[in-house]
Amino acid sequence: MAASSRLFWRRRSDAGFQIRSRIAASTLPGAGDGRFTLEPLSSGQLVRRSRMLPFTDCLAAGGADGEGENIVLLLRDQEELEALIFYLAAAREETPAEIARHLSWFVAGTGGIAYINSVSAYFNHNIPANLLHRLDGPWMDLIASREIAPGEELFTDYNHNDIAPFFRHWCAEAGLTDAQTFPRALSRTSEI
Repeated sequence: MAASSRLFWRRRSDAGFQIRSRIAASTLPGAGDGRFTLEPLSSGQLVRRSRMLPFTDCLAAGGADGEGENIVLLLRDQEELEALIFYLAAAREETPAEIARHLSWFVAGTGGIAYINSVSAYFNHNIPANLLHRLDGPWMDLIASREIAPGEELFTDYNHNDIAPFFRHWCAEAGLTDAQTFPRALSRTSEI
């Protein structure tokens, strides 16, 4: 889908990326698309840099529909989550139930704050991951955790999510699984 979609998970863009990469079918069965590096990466190399901004501040400034920048939209409470849902539903691209399902997949967390990228990165979950998150003032960086060869798929470990309690509760109430609980359930299934 074009980056002009209001739905963040439909946007395909290189916004914020400091490396050359491409989106293609993931190497993980059933995972959909993933992002692959087109160049060698060294351990500690900056892969993506994104500005962090509370969603309501972004909305007050005109929204998160831009194509040129990825913004890490911070969701500090249930009220901001509901404002995000209203904002996304206004585009009438998906039903509210579809929006809720996608939010459960794409909202991550750090420091007890929920967030979603305004442009999807297309990083799937894998252990071991080859990318790590790093907070640097108003920026969220993704850095290579080891040397990565050209053509390798880029992964994060969803177990490192620190999902905000309000978002975890919202997912449970809606019968959905958040992005931190999901890989833990996968791990338990694979151990059986």
